[in-house]
Formats: sequence, structure tokens, C-alpha cells
Amino acid sequence: MMELLKRTFRPLYNILRGPLWERHVRLHHARVRAAAKKQELHYDEEKIGREVRTRVKAKNIESKRKGDLRIFTSYTFDDWTGEQINPALEEFGENFHFDVKIESLRSWFHGPRTRYNRELLEAIKSEHRKKRLDAFLFYGGGICLDRNTLKEINLLGIATLTMGFDDMSGVKGKNYKGTWLRLGGLVEDVDLCYTSTYAACYEYLILGGRPLYLPLAGNERLYVKTSVAKDIDVLMLGWRMPSRAKLVAKLRKAGVKVVSVGPGWPSGRVALPDLVDMSNRAKIVIGSGDHNSYNESDRASITTLKARDFEIPLTGSLYVTTFDPELQRCYDIGSEILCYRDNLDLELTLRNLLANDSERERIARSGFKRATEMHTWGSRLDKILRFLGILSEVLPK
Repeated sequence: MMELLKRTFRPLYNILRGPLWERHVRLHHARVRAAAKKQELHYDEEKIGREVRTRVKAKNIESKRKGDLRIFTSYTFDDWTGEQINPALEEFGENFHFDVKIESLRSWFHGPRTRYNRELLEAIKSEHRKKRLDAFLFYGGGICLDRNTLKEINLLGIATLTMGFDDMSGVKGKNYKGTWLRLGGLVEDVDLCYTSTYAACYEYLILGGRPLYLPLAGNERLYVKTSVAKDIDVLMLGWRMPSRAKLVAKLRKAGVKVVSVGPGWPSGRVALPDLVDMSNRAKIVIGSGDHNSYNESDRASITTLKARDFEIPLTGSLYVTTFDPELQRCYDIGSEILCYRDNLDLELTLRNLLANDSERERIARSGFKRATEMHTWGSRLDKILRFLGILSEVLPK
């Protein structure tokens, strides 16, 4: 009965809250732009780089060759970050990880959060005493990391780095009992804030942070191209959001054979090896950059970059996703990947591509070349660590 009620009333609820959430995001970005203009703030990567390296140099950290660094990480390891980031860090040196898992926000702030910060700091100090750590890499927010813990890590003489992969709707997030649940309350004390949202750079600057914009990436060791037969016409990967469900339903009604996999779909969560295999088997993989998880429309109103934008081209399959302005910084749209704006646009694009093998394969090859050359986590981390000033330009022997 409860499930029936959810299926009945959830769409109605989403119809109301979806537009309100999008309005909130638009107003937030308008306020950020106005504040940045008033303060005459500009995202100047070269200037920020000098500031970052000055901070790191003051900690007496010497740059090292690739393979010699010691980096301590903390985030939820069994999320995609542990799957993607940690293997890529291996080529830079030793990696030490401290995991964090939050089950209930209310209970987390009544003991576990304090314990996590205490044990995290103890683990960092212990490893630092054995041999100096070069950097602390954190993905999360104030919900996990206390500002005093971050200050203690800085005092140890360790370079500090945060990653923001969901900054489109704001860097601060909600305030829970005086704590910003996202990174807003921490960025002033972080040496470098890596964000995958260009517009968020201005909010980081307003908050006193030092942002570096770089898109997301894919791990070329995991997302590999194989010679398996292409027996899936169209594949949709990712969470079953209302907008994606409507998109898939309309495509199927129009006669397009779409296989959809991921949490919320009948398949449920798919193991990474199976996901990579299915991507290789697909003639076309469609993505959705919709940033609204309860959007009932099949047209994405507010979009953002997704990890899929870089993972799928690494498998050599043709990738078609919603248009996002930042994708233009990453690919030659039309030649390396394709974009769509609504269901009809996507349907026509898919029909044309499925009927033209040579065109489809040509675009897929170009996308694969671009992704392998520019959009791997190895290349992202290389730039980030050099930007921090802890990775030298000298190549390993």
C-alpha cells in the first residue's frame, strides 16, 4: 500500500518541488555573480596558482618526482571515488586512506562525527611521524570534516586539497546546527579547492578559497575498450531519475531499443566490470546531465558535468548526452561526442546514428582519442599536484 501511495503522489510532489529547486539554484548563481562583480573578483588560474604555491612553500614542502609522494585521502571508499581516484593515485606514490560513512545525519552529529575527526587526525599524525606526508586529499564537506581538524592538519606542514564534484547548487549547502554541510565553511583553510563546476569558482573566491577548475575524468585502467560485439543498440546508464525514466519510456514507445541499467532500474546497481562490458557492447550510450534529481520533465533544465561524460568515451562507444556549456571545454561537440536538448531531438539523432555505422564509428573513435589523451584521472591528478607545487617537473627515472 505504501509503495502504491509513493508511486501515486511522488510525481505530484516532484512537479511542485522540481521548479522550486531550479529557481533556488538560478537565484543562488545570480547572487554569486552579483557579489563577485561587486568585489571585483575574477577567476585567474595563474594568480591562484601563485597563491597556492606560496601557501604550500610556507609549509616547507619540497616537490617530489612522480612515484615518491605520500598522500593521505579521506572519503567514502566504496563510492565511485575510491574506485576511480585511489587507483589513479598509485602512480604518484604511497596512498593512505581513512574511510567515512554516514548513515543518519541526526545520529552522526551526536558522537560519530567527533569520533571520526579525532581518529582521522590521529591516523594522519601517526603516518606523518613515520615519514612525512605531502598532501591530505578530502572529498566531502563540513558534514564530515571539522574546521579545527583541518587547521591541525595544516599545522603539521601537509598540503591540503578538497574536491567538489557537486557544486552546481552551491558550495555551502544547508546549515545544520551551525555547520555548513558542504565545503563552504572549510575552503578558507584549504590550500587548494578543486571543483568540476566552473561557475562555482566565483563562490569559492567569495568564501576566501583558492579554486582550480578542472572537469571530471575517467580511469583508463577501469574503463577500457574491448573488441566485443556491439549487440546493444542504445544503453542508458545511471540512477533512475524521473526525467530519465520518462526519456527512456518515450524512446521505447517510439520504437528505439533502449537498455537501462543502474540503481532504481530493474537491473539495480551494476558491478563495474559488467557496466564496462555493457558500454563496450553498446552502439550508442546516452547520458543525462540533469542536475535535478526529481525533475519530472524529459528535458533537462539545469545541467552539470557527469563522470559518465568521460568514462564512456574511454570504452570506445559513441556517447550522446544533454548539452551543457562546459562540455564545449572538453570535447568538439558534433565530432567527438553528440548532444541533445529534448526527447525528440534525441530520438532523431539516435535513428540517424543507428542507420549510419561509419558515421557512428568515426565519432566514437574521435571521442575515444580525446578522452584517452586529456580526460583521465591520471592527467587530472598530475595537473592538480603540480598546481599545488608538490609534484616536480622532473620525470621519474
